Amino acid sequence: MKVLLIGAGAMGGAILRGCLDHQVWKKEDVLIKGRTAESSRRDAAAYGVSWSEDGREAGEVDMVIVAVKPGVVPQVLKEIAPYHPRRVLSIAAAVALSSLEEALPEGTEVIRVMPNTPASVGEGMTAIAPGTRASSEFIHDAQIIFDALGKEVVVNERQLDELGALSGAGPGYAFVIIDALADAGVLIGLSRKMAIEAAAQTLYGAARMVLETGRHPAQLRDEVTSPGGTTIAGIYAMEKRGLRAALIDGVKACLDKADEMFEKLFTEHKEYVESEPEYIYRVYILYILDYQRDLKKALQFYTMHKDEMKDGDIREFWESELMMCTNSFNNPKQFEEERKLLVEQGLMPEEEFHRISLVAYMCNLDSDNAWKHFSKKNPLFGKFGGEGEDIPALTNEGAQFLIWQRKYPPHMEMKWRAINIQRANEARKLFEREEWHISPESIAKKLKYEIQRSIAIDVWGLYLLAVVEKLEILEKFDCLYVTHFSVCRMLDEITHFKNENIEVILAYLESADHVKLQSPKFETQLQIRENAEYYEPCSTIAMAIEAEVPAVIGEPMLGRDIIDGFKNYIVRPGGIERMMES
Repeated sequence: MKVLLIGAGAMGGAILRGCLDHQVWKKEDVLIKGRTAESSRRDAAAYGVSWSEDGREAGEVDMVIVAVKPGVVPQVLKEIAPYHPRRVLSIAAAVALSSLEEALPEGTEVIRVMPNTPASVGEGMTAIAPGTRASSEFIHDAQIIFDALGKEVVVNERQLDELGALSGAGPGYAFVIIDALADAGVLIGLSRKMAIEAAAQTLYGAARMVLETGRHPAQLRDEVTSPGGTTIAGIYAMEKRGLRAALIDGVKACLDKADEMFEKLFTEHKEYVESEPEYIYRVYILYILDYQRDLKKALQFYTMHKDEMKDGDIREFWESELMMCTNSFNNPKQFEEERKLLVEQGLMPEEEFHRISLVAYMCNLDSDNAWKHFSKKNPLFGKFGGEGEDIPALTNEGAQFLIWQRKYPPHMEMKWRAINIQRANEARKLFEREEWHISPESIAKKLKYEIQRSIAIDVWGLYLLAVVEKLEILEKFDCLYVTHFSVCRMLDEITHFKNENIEVILAYLESADHVKLQSPKFETQLQIRENAEYYEPCSTIAMAIEAEVPAVIGEPMLGRDIIDGFKNYIVRPGGIERMMES
């Protein structure tokens, strides 16, 4: 992997050292670019790597890592954008994914990460937030990098900033706590050196107990607090002085400061988007809606600046606004208030109300209201559902895909459609070279099952069979489980874009007597999703587990965590792994 590291300060240097020490990178594959040619040369010599004078190598390497201060990021992006970098990973706080993606060429994959300083000693905690264009391979590469520096977790962007307030700034809190404990040790008679070592080792040991036992901190605390004992006396004294509240307030203040920094960046760096000045408004509105979830503030800002925006920007804004409403599904009352505010001002088309309401109510497990909106505006789905026993299943899962999809603006949806077509063509070539053996006997052999006459199959498995005109293979099975999620996805596909293969699949599902359309329990899906990099096939795998049948998965982006965790259930097309590798 060839890497251009822009900025080799405390965090950039920690990443470089960790990756070199753990042989994630080779020295000959790394270039450093500092603020000046002299600093680039000096840093490169210190690590035994090469250096870049102007960043033109950004278009040649596999990954560009931007490890500079937030205020410098816009200028760095402006410098590397003409070279069309393939992948950009940013560790800068307060610089949103939308800002990064807008400032870079359309094809550039972007990821934000929030590491912390213990990464320098291999004990870091890093949050990874993929952008809308980030591939599973890029995410995997980012995980490898930061796994070498401690622990990592893939999150959405808001969670990244929230984790930044906790774990990113957390070492600072810990240093204050260690120093305070050391002061206490000196007060009661210990030497300064001994007190610091004891305090640091105690926090380190306690942290390891939490991580390695997997038990709740409160459980471990209870085990060392005897009734009427010394430990509970110490805890009581600290709690009386507000220790817990002080730590909570500190984390909240850190997050508020991050939000404040974004607003400052917004006002200070308009000059870097002179070629497309209206984009800054779009980014800021998205920030208010997606991060702060403040519709009134967004609407106020929009009203002030709408005359400066082009029609396309206005449309994209409201597309994002509808997405924000969808994301409010945990609070139907709030959703209704927000919808009313938009409709009254004539800013949300009334016809969108039913679609958005459907998603909101479904995710709140409100089947009565969900069906009211569903049946009005989605008559096509009626032939696959009905008003009877299927409604709870629909409520558990139905329209989950719509939620997932609405995270992307229209131009990204078009891009994904193009990618899907490309995958289908690749799959067709694979099938020409290698038969996909889907039969009770072949599945039994692969999974070491007894002969199973039933399977659960995902939308991509169905799609690949339709592409190669082999849906008749499914006639070999007595029962075919298909989730409502898959049907929702297919219906969405033909609603927005004409897709003959999807129409063939829907016709088959409607006519086949052995198809069982249902959904797994919501709890089962959540259990799988806890460790899943990529959510889309989770419902089918959950259905297979509940029905105790194999899961036939054609989704190429299936995460390794899912493959390894449920290998006794999953059957995949021949050649899919090689297709992903290529």
